[in-house]
Amino acid sequence: MDKYNKKKILCLVLHNKNDLKISRRTLSFIEYFKSITSKNDKFYLIDLTNFFLGSIEKKKIKIEDKKIIYFKPKNFSELNTFVKNKNIYAIGPVFCNLNTLLIFIIMKYFKFKLVIISFFGYFLNENNENFKLKEKVFIFRRKFNYYFSRILMALNIIPKIDLYFESSQERIDELQFSKSNKLDNYLGLKIFSTYKKIIRINSKYYDEEILGKKKNNLESNKYLVLIDSGLLHPDGLEKDADRYKYDDKFVYDHYEKVFIFLKSLSKLTSKKIIFCKHPKTLYPKKIFNKYKNSIKFLRADTAIWKADYVIFTGGTSMFNKAILLKKKIIFLKSIQTPKYDLRLINSINKLFPINIINIDNKKYELEKMKVNFNLNNYKKFINKNLIYNLNLNSVDLIRKEIFK
Repeated sequence: MDKYNKKKILCLVLHNKNDLKISRRTLSFIEYFKSITSKNDKFYLIDLTNFFLGSIEKKKIKIEDKKIIYFKPKNFSELNTFVKNKNIYAIGPVFCNLNTLLIFIIMKYFKFKLVIISFFGYFLNENNENFKLKEKVFIFRRKFNYYFSRILMALNIIPKIDLYFESSQERIDELQFSKSNKLDNYLGLKIFSTYKKIIRINSKYYDEEILGKKKNNLESNKYLVLIDSGLLHPDGLEKDADRYKYDDKFVYDHYEKVFIFLKSLSKLTSKKIIFCKHPKTLYPKKIFNKYKNSIKFLRADTAIWKADYVIFTGGTSMFNKAILLKKKIIFLKSIQTPKYDLRLINSINKLFPINIINIDNKKYELEKMKVNFNLNNYKKFINKNLIYNLNLNSVDLIRKEIFK
């Protein structure tokens, strides 16, 4: 069978110990990826953790969905039999480390086509900041896997990304005019660039609108919704060395100031408060006990539809959704706010002026905030980062490219 007659399959590759923890968020991603396949095709979970070079729990994942096939090859030969006569489009792994290097070499050998789907909108970054030497060293250590993978890609040892689906034109422009792309264009080669093909799609937040998934419309614009990034977010702990110094008092002091601000804004606007905890964040015990009778606690993806104001405590992709829904947006900062979050907030502020309130001094000047709720800025941002095709959702655009 030649390459043009091979069956195309779309899969999510599980390649490290974190992939074996199937969370609610992971399940929502799997549902999205599954929807890309046609009605007659299956979506695959290919578990390659038997080729992981570090210590890992050897367990299988139970999948009851008949449209999903879970496959965990025991050895190289079993994987070879499976991939025969198939063109495999693999979502999942991007950058490798020493423990996952064999998995990436195997995917290269079997000609897996690597796929990235970035559908959240504008990509928050911490570039162009004046880092201290200590911070530069910490950031280099954190990004070691990225640099390690880029070198191996350039040496053709591990695969490059075949298809990169991105909802932000801002991000696409950054990649197309990157130093590696310019060098490849100058040399007439394709050695240093990471992505073979970049395709723009709509954001998943726009999908929710055109698919008619608006929630609780009758309650829209009735609440102040705070979406918390969390001082003790596990991902944040890896990105900011100072977070390991945080004790319970440090965290309590921060949230005390957050709630004082929320009550002040509630009094000014006559809006009730909803607090959205981050599902991964570690909160000290009983930290919210004194507020549980006066504040609702809901999930962010539900609460944001109800908001008049959306208040953030750090950088998060959810601000894309707040802009798409044309909510009034406020970012809070305090002496406790991690430097990493401050850099992400500043990256948003460079796009257009946003309301950043320092809650340490308790002099908020709330009446002046309206100047930064500029719908023209919102519309430009939406067209640049969230909506590419008014008539198709992101799933249709991806399916058209892979299964054309």
